[in-house]
Amino acid sequence: MTALVRYGFSAPVQSLARYGFLDGSHRLFDYGCGRGDDVRGLTENGLSASGWDPYFAPDNTISSADIVNLGFVINVIEDFDERVEALTRAWSLAERVLVVSVMLENQNDPRGQRFRDGVMTLRGTFQKYFTQSGIKTFLEQVLDEEPIPVAPGVLYLFRDKDMEQRFLMDRYRSKHNRLRTPSTQQQERPKRQRRDRVAERYETYREPLEHLWAQWLALGRKPDKSEVEDLLTLTEGFGSAPKALRFLERRNGLAEIERAASRRVDDLEVYFALNQFERRRPYKHLERGLQRDIKSFFGDCRSAQASARELLFTIADTQTIEQACQHAAERGGPFL
Repeated sequence: MTALVRYGFSAPVQSLARYGFLDGSHRLFDYGCGRGDDVRGLTENGLSASGWDPYFAPDNTISSADIVNLGFVINVIEDFDERVEALTRAWSLAERVLVVSVMLENQNDPRGQRFRDGVMTLRGTFQKYFTQSGIKTFLEQVLDEEPIPVAPGVLYLFRDKDMEQRFLMDRYRSKHNRLRTPSTQQQERPKRQRRDRVAERYETYREPLEHLWAQWLALGRKPDKSEVEDLLTLTEGFGSAPKALRFLERRNGLAEIERAASRRVDDLEVYFALNQFERRRPYKHLERGLQRDIKSFFGDCRSAQASARELLFTIADTQTIEQACQHAAERGGPFL
Protein backbone atom coordinates (compact mmCIF):
# COMPACT_ATOMS: atom_id res chain seq x y z
CA MET A 1 0.00 0.00 0.00
CA THR A 2 2.94 2.34 0.53
CA ALA A 3 4.36 1.75 -2.96
CA LEU A 4 3.95 4.89 -5.05
CA VAL A 5 3.30 5.17 -8.76
CA ARG A 6 6.34 7.07 -10.08
CA TYR A 7 6.54 9.23 -13.17
CA GLY A 8 10.29 9.62 -12.91
CA PHE A 9 13.24 7.91 -11.25
CA SER A 10 13.42 7.76 -7.46
CA ALA A 11 15.93 9.84 -5.48
CA PRO A 12 18.42 6.95 -4.92
CA VAL A 13 18.45 6.02 -8.62
CA GLN A 14 18.90 9.68 -9.57
CA SER A 15 21.88 9.85 -7.21
CA LEU A 16 23.42 6.78 -8.87
CA ALA A 17 23.07 8.48 -12.24
CA ARG A 18 24.54 11.72 -10.89
CA TYR A 19 27.66 9.94 -9.60
CA GLY A 20 28.21 7.92 -12.78
CA PHE A 21 27.19 4.46 -11.55
CA LEU A 22 24.61 3.99 -14.32
CA ASP A 23 27.09 3.94 -17.19
CA GLY A 24 26.16 0.41 -18.22
CA SER A 25 29.06 -1.33 -16.48
CA HIS A 26 27.14 -2.35 -13.34
CA ARG A 27 24.19 -4.67 -12.73
CA LEU A 28 21.46 -3.31 -10.41
CA PHE A 29 18.99 -5.20 -8.25
CA ASP A 30 16.10 -3.36 -6.60
CA TYR A 31 15.29 -5.14 -3.32
CA GLY A 32 11.73 -4.09 -2.52
CA CYS A 33 11.07 -2.62 -5.95
CA GLY A 34 7.40 -1.78 -5.32
CA ARG A 35 5.57 -1.40 -8.62
CA GLY A 36 8.89 -1.68 -10.49
CA ASP A 37 8.97 1.81 -12.07
CA ASP A 38 12.72 2.25 -11.48
CA VAL A 39 13.55 -1.18 -12.89
CA ARG A 40 11.36 -0.60 -15.94
CA GLY A 41 12.93 2.81 -16.59
CA LEU A 42 16.46 1.46 -16.26
CA THR A 43 15.86 -1.47 -18.62
CA GLU A 44 14.27 0.91 -21.13
CA ASN A 45 17.57 2.80 -21.01
CA GLY A 46 19.43 -0.38 -21.93
CA LEU A 47 20.78 -1.05 -18.41
CA SER A 48 20.90 -4.40 -16.63
CA ALA A 49 18.33 -4.13 -13.82
CA SER A 50 15.91 -6.44 -12.04
CA GLY A 51 13.90 -6.35 -8.83
CA TRP A 52 11.85 -8.21 -6.27
CA ASP A 53 8.98 -7.15 -4.05
CA PRO A 54 7.06 -9.25 -1.51
CA TYR A 55 3.70 -7.91 -2.77
CA PHE A 56 4.04 -6.70 -6.37
CA ALA A 57 6.73 -9.10 -7.61
CA PRO A 58 6.98 -12.06 -5.19
CA ASP A 59 7.79 -14.58 -7.93
CA ASN A 60 10.80 -12.67 -9.27
CA THR A 61 14.22 -14.13 -8.57
CA ILE A 62 16.19 -12.58 -5.71
CA SER A 63 19.73 -12.26 -6.99
CA SER A 64 23.00 -10.56 -6.11
CA ALA A 65 24.23 -7.62 -8.18
CA ASP A 66 26.98 -5.01 -8.31
CA ILE A 67 24.54 -2.41 -6.96
CA VAL A 68 21.61 -3.22 -4.70
CA ASN A 69 18.98 -0.56 -4.08
CA LEU A 70 17.03 -0.68 -0.82
CA GLY A 71 14.85 2.30 -1.60
CA PHE A 72 12.31 3.48 1.01
CA VAL A 73 11.88 -0.04 2.37
CA ILE A 74 13.08 -0.14 5.97
CA ASN A 75 11.02 2.93 6.89
CA VAL A 76 7.74 1.08 6.07
CA ILE A 77 8.55 -2.04 8.13
CA GLU A 78 6.96 -1.69 11.57
CA ASP A 79 8.75 -4.64 13.22
CA PHE A 80 12.33 -3.77 14.21
CA ASP A 81 13.68 -7.30 13.75
CA GLU A 82 12.15 -7.53 10.25
CA ARG A 83 13.68 -4.14 9.48
CA VAL A 84 17.11 -5.47 10.45
CA GLU A 85 16.51 -8.67 8.44
CA ALA A 86 15.64 -6.70 5.28
CA LEU A 87 18.76 -4.56 5.64
CA THR A 88 21.13 -7.49 6.23
CA ARG A 89 19.57 -9.47 3.34
CA ALA A 90 20.02 -6.55 0.96
CA TRP A 91 23.63 -6.10 2.14
CA SER A 92 24.34 -9.79 1.51
CA LEU A 93 23.22 -9.35 -2.12
CA ALA A 94 25.35 -6.25 -2.78
CA GLU A 95 28.62 -7.23 -4.44
CA ARG A 96 30.00 -3.67 -4.65
CA VAL A 97 27.64 -1.07 -3.15
CA LEU A 98 24.33 -0.93 -1.28
CA VAL A 99 22.13 2.15 -1.62
CA VAL A 100 19.77 2.79 1.30
CA SER A 101 17.13 5.52 1.29
CA VAL A 102 14.49 6.44 3.84
CA MET A 103 11.91 9.13 4.52
CA LEU A 104 13.23 11.91 6.75
CA GLU A 105 11.41 13.82 9.43
CA ASN A 106 9.64 16.96 8.19
CA GLN A 107 10.05 15.79 4.61
CA ASN A 108 6.33 14.98 4.60
CA ASP A 109 3.66 15.78 7.15
CA PRO A 110 3.42 12.60 9.27
CA ARG A 111 -0.30 12.86 9.90
CA GLY A 112 -1.63 9.85 11.76
CA GLN A 113 -1.43 8.12 15.10
CA ARG A 114 1.77 7.19 16.88
CA PHE A 115 2.48 3.48 16.50
CA ARG A 116 5.60 1.80 17.91
CA ASP A 117 8.57 3.92 16.77
CA GLY A 118 6.67 5.48 13.84
CA VAL A 119 3.16 6.50 12.85
CA MET A 120 0.12 4.78 11.37
CA THR A 121 -0.90 7.07 8.50
CA LEU A 122 -4.42 7.95 7.43
CA ARG A 123 -4.06 5.38 4.63
CA GLY A 124 -3.50 2.68 7.24
CA THR A 125 0.20 2.29 6.39
CA PHE A 126 3.18 2.41 8.74
CA GLN A 127 5.93 5.00 8.34
CA LYS A 128 9.12 5.36 10.36
CA TYR A 129 10.57 8.84 9.81
CA PHE A 130 14.34 9.00 10.40
CA THR A 131 16.73 11.85 10.95
CA GLN A 132 19.86 11.95 8.80
CA SER A 133 22.04 11.09 11.78
CA GLY A 134 19.52 8.48 12.95
CA ILE A 135 19.60 6.42 9.75
CA LYS A 136 23.39 6.70 9.61
CA THR A 137 23.67 5.35 13.17
CA PHE A 138 21.18 2.55 12.45
CA LEU A 139 23.18 1.37 9.42
CA GLU A 140 26.46 1.51 11.36
CA GLN A 141 25.05 -0.53 14.25
CA VAL A 142 23.42 -3.22 12.10
CA LEU A 143 26.09 -3.69 9.41
CA ASP A 144 29.22 -2.49 11.22
CA GLU A 145 30.03 -0.46 8.12
CA GLU A 146 30.46 3.28 7.69
CA PRO A 147 27.75 4.70 5.40
CA ILE A 148 28.38 7.74 3.22
CA PRO A 149 25.49 10.24 3.00
CA VAL A 150 25.07 11.47 -0.59
CA ALA A 151 21.69 13.23 -0.35
CA PRO A 152 18.99 13.79 2.29
CA GLY A 153 17.91 10.30 3.34
CA VAL A 154 20.16 8.57 0.78
CA LEU A 155 23.32 6.75 1.89
CA TYR A 156 25.88 4.46 0.21
CA LEU A 157 27.62 1.49 1.84
CA PHE A 158 30.54 0.07 -0.14
CA ARG A 159 31.58 -3.56 0.00
CA ASP A 160 34.20 -2.78 -2.67
CA LYS A 161 36.64 -0.56 -0.76
CA ASP A 162 38.59 0.39 -3.88
CA MET A 163 35.36 1.72 -5.38
CA GLU A 164 34.67 3.58 -2.12
CA GLN A 165 38.07 5.30 -2.23
CA ARG A 166 37.61 6.30 -5.87
CA PHE A 167 34.14 7.65 -5.05
CA LEU A 168 35.39 9.71 -2.11
CA MET A 169 38.35 11.03 -4.07
CA ASP A 170 36.11 12.10 -6.95
CA ARG A 171 33.81 13.90 -4.50
CA TYR A 172 36.71 15.85 -3.03
CA ARG A 173 38.22 16.60 -6.43
CA SER A 174 38.04 20.29 -7.27
CA LYS A 175 35.84 20.99 -10.26
CA HIS A 176 37.87 22.44 -13.11
CA ASN A 177 36.32 22.85 -16.52
CA ARG A 178 39.05 22.90 -19.13
CA LEU A 179 38.21 25.06 -22.11
CA ARG A 180 39.70 24.51 -25.50
CA THR A 181 42.13 27.29 -26.42
CA PRO A 182 40.50 29.70 -28.93
CA SER A 183 41.87 29.33 -32.41
CA THR A 184 43.93 32.20 -33.74
CA GLN A 185 42.77 34.29 -36.65
CA GLN A 186 43.64 32.67 -39.92
CA GLN A 187 46.25 34.71 -41.69
CA GLU A 188 47.15 34.75 -45.31
CA ARG A 189 49.50 31.91 -46.05
CA PRO A 190 52.87 32.75 -47.42
CA LYS A 191 53.63 31.52 -50.89
CA ARG A 192 56.14 29.01 -49.58
CA GLN A 193 55.32 27.20 -46.34
CA ARG A 194 57.56 24.75 -44.55
CA ARG A 195 56.04 21.40 -43.73
CA ASP A 196 55.10 21.16 -40.05
CA ARG A 197 55.71 17.51 -39.23
CA VAL A 198 54.75 17.95 -35.56
CA ALA A 199 51.37 19.38 -36.53
CA GLU A 200 50.85 16.60 -39.08
CA ARG A 201 51.66 13.95 -36.51
CA TYR A 202 49.34 15.56 -34.00
CA GLU A 203 46.49 15.65 -36.52
CA THR A 204 47.05 11.98 -37.32
CA TYR A 205 46.68 10.99 -33.66
CA ARG A 206 44.56 13.89 -32.46
CA GLU A 207 41.84 11.91 -30.67
CA PRO A 208 44.06 9.58 -28.56
CA LEU A 209 46.44 12.48 -27.83
CA GLU A 210 43.61 14.69 -26.62
CA HIS A 211 42.36 11.86 -24.40
CA LEU A 212 45.87 11.40 -23.00
CA TRP A 213 46.30 15.14 -22.38
CA ALA A 214 42.90 15.39 -20.65
CA GLN A 215 43.79 12.41 -18.46
CA TRP A 216 47.17 13.96 -17.59
CA LEU A 217 45.42 17.17 -16.51
CA ALA A 218 42.79 15.27 -14.52
CA LEU A 219 45.42 13.24 -12.64
CA GLY A 220 47.93 16.09 -12.33
CA ARG A 221 50.66 13.53 -13.05
CA LYS A 222 51.76 11.42 -15.98
CA PRO A 223 49.35 8.51 -16.41
CA ASP A 224 50.76 5.05 -15.90
CA LYS A 225 50.58 2.91 -19.03
CA SER A 226 47.94 0.74 -17.32
CA GLU A 227 45.74 3.85 -17.08
CA VAL A 228 46.04 4.85 -20.75
CA GLU A 229 42.94 3.95 -22.75
CA ASP A 230 44.45 4.20 -26.24
CA LEU A 231 47.75 2.52 -25.36
CA LEU A 232 47.95 0.37 -28.51
CA THR A 233 47.30 3.29 -30.88
CA LEU A 234 49.77 5.58 -29.12
CA THR A 235 52.41 2.84 -29.03
CA GLU A 236 52.01 2.33 -32.78
CA GLY A 237 52.30 6.07 -33.42
CA PHE A 238 55.03 7.06 -30.94
CA GLY A 239 56.71 3.85 -29.83
CA SER A 240 55.44 3.96 -26.22
CA ALA A 241 53.14 5.89 -23.88
CA PRO A 242 56.06 7.82 -22.27
CA LYS A 243 57.17 9.00 -25.73
CA ALA A 244 53.64 10.18 -26.48
CA LEU A 245 53.68 12.09 -23.18
CA ARG A 246 57.00 13.72 -24.07
CA PHE A 247 55.52 14.71 -27.45
CA LEU A 248 52.62 16.43 -25.66
CA GLU A 249 55.00 18.04 -23.18
CA ARG A 250 57.07 19.59 -26.00
CA ARG A 251 53.95 20.68 -27.88
CA ASN A 252 51.82 22.05 -25.04
CA GLY A 253 54.38 23.10 -22.46
CA LEU A 254 54.32 22.50 -18.71
CA ALA A 255 52.42 25.53 -17.41
CA GLU A 256 48.99 23.88 -17.50
CA ILE A 257 50.38 20.61 -16.14
CA GLU A 258 51.97 22.42 -13.19
CA ARG A 259 48.66 24.08 -12.36
CA ALA A 260 46.88 20.71 -12.61
CA ALA A 261 49.48 19.11 -10.31
CA SER A 262 49.02 21.88 -7.76
CA ARG A 263 45.25 21.39 -7.80
CA ARG A 264 45.66 17.64 -7.43
CA VAL A 265 47.94 18.05 -4.40
CA ASP A 266 45.31 20.31 -2.84
CA ASP A 267 42.61 17.71 -3.54
CA LEU A 268 44.65 14.91 -1.97
CA GLU A 269 45.45 16.98 1.11
CA VAL A 270 41.76 17.75 1.56
CA TYR A 271 40.89 14.06 1.04
CA PHE A 272 43.31 12.85 3.72
CA ALA A 273 42.50 15.76 6.05
CA LEU A 274 38.74 15.05 5.90
CA ASN A 275 39.36 11.34 6.45
CA GLN A 276 41.21 12.23 9.65
CA PHE A 277 38.67 14.89 10.60
CA GLU A 278 35.73 12.47 10.14
CA ARG A 279 37.74 9.69 11.83
CA ARG A 280 37.05 7.24 9.03
CA ARG A 281 38.43 3.75 9.51
CA PRO A 282 41.79 3.33 7.77
CA TYR A 283 41.62 1.21 4.61
CA LYS A 284 43.48 -2.09 4.58
CA HIS A 285 44.98 -1.04 1.27
CA LEU A 286 44.78 2.03 -0.92
CA GLU A 287 43.22 1.94 -4.38
CA ARG A 288 45.90 1.59 -7.07
CA GLY A 289 45.33 5.05 -8.55
CA LEU A 290 45.66 6.66 -5.11
CA GLN A 291 48.90 4.75 -4.55
CA ARG A 292 50.33 6.27 -7.73
CA ASP A 293 49.11 9.74 -6.70
CA ILE A 294 50.76 9.50 -3.29
CA LYS A 295 54.04 8.22 -4.72
CA SER A 296 54.08 10.96 -7.38
CA PHE A 297 53.15 13.92 -5.17
CA PHE A 298 54.26 12.98 -1.64
CA GLY A 299 56.65 10.05 -1.87
CA ASP A 300 54.82 7.87 0.63
CA CYS A 301 51.58 7.67 2.62
CA ARG A 302 53.14 8.95 5.84
CA SER A 303 54.25 12.15 4.14
CA ALA A 304 50.77 12.59 2.62
CA GLN A 305 49.11 12.24 6.02
CA ALA A 306 51.62 14.65 7.57
CA SER A 307 50.79 17.19 4.87
CA ALA A 308 47.09 16.70 5.58
CA ARG A 309 47.63 17.30 9.30
CA GLU A 310 49.47 20.52 8.49
CA LEU A 311 46.49 21.56 6.38
CA LEU A 312 44.10 20.92 9.29
CA PHE A 313 46.20 23.14 11.56
CA THR A 314 46.57 25.81 8.88
CA ILE A 315 42.84 26.18 8.25
CA ALA A 316 41.90 26.33 11.95
CA ASP A 317 40.42 29.83 11.83
CA THR A 318 36.82 30.94 12.26
CA GLN A 319 36.05 31.60 8.61
CA THR A 320 37.41 28.25 7.44
CA ILE A 321 35.64 26.34 10.20
CA GLU A 322 32.36 27.94 9.13
CA GLN A 323 33.06 26.89 5.55
CA ALA A 324 33.90 23.35 6.75
CA CYS A 325 30.64 23.19 8.67
CA GLN A 326 28.72 24.31 5.60
CA HIS A 327 30.56 21.76 3.44
CA ALA A 328 29.84 18.96 5.91
CA ALA A 329 26.21 19.98 6.17
CA GLU A 330 25.81 19.87 2.41
CA ARG A 331 27.32 16.36 2.39
CA GLY A 332 25.14 15.17 5.28
CA GLY A 333 28.27 14.86 7.41
CA PRO A 334 28.90 14.90 11.18
CA PHE A 335 27.90 18.57 11.64
CA LEU A 336 24.28 17.58 11.00
